[in-house]
Amino acid sequence: MYALSLLQPWAQLIADGRKKIETRSWQAAPAMLKIGDLYVIAASAKMSADDQWAAIEFGYTAETMPVFVKGAALCVVRHKGCYPTEVIVQAEKFTEEEESYGNYEPGRWGWMLELVHVLERPIPVKGRLGLWPLPVDVEAAIVQQMAAPVR
Repeated sequence: MYALSLLQPWAQLIADGRKKIETRSWQAAPAMLKIGDLYVIAASAKMSADDQWAAIEFGYTAETMPVFVKGAALCVVRHKGCYPTEVIVQAEKFTEEEESYGNYEPGRWGWMLELVHVLERPIPVKGRLGLWPLPVDVEAAIVQQMAAPVR
């Protein structure tokens, strides 16, 4: 299974089910990620002052920011496709809220995703740039949490 690292608060927006498109300067390689494949959203280890201001703009409060998980796998998503941002912004269902969560400048790509599972216990993992393979032990821990009954 692969993972994609995001800064906070954008990783949390996905885990909260609010962000459904991740924008990138590069397209998801079909050899690595096909429509329907699952991948993990990991929160990067750092959160800058600018990222904290963005969190406030997105409706998170100063009280919730200390609990943003960093340096860990947060949730599992399903890949729904990768499209040029020029196409996405023309879609009838594209919202201003979603636009506020990403960079939709021309020449970029929108990774459409569907939230599948939020990890009850985020799993520490060292992130990387790009789409990267999870360590075997981290993937096993994620699969175990996904198989556990919901409380």
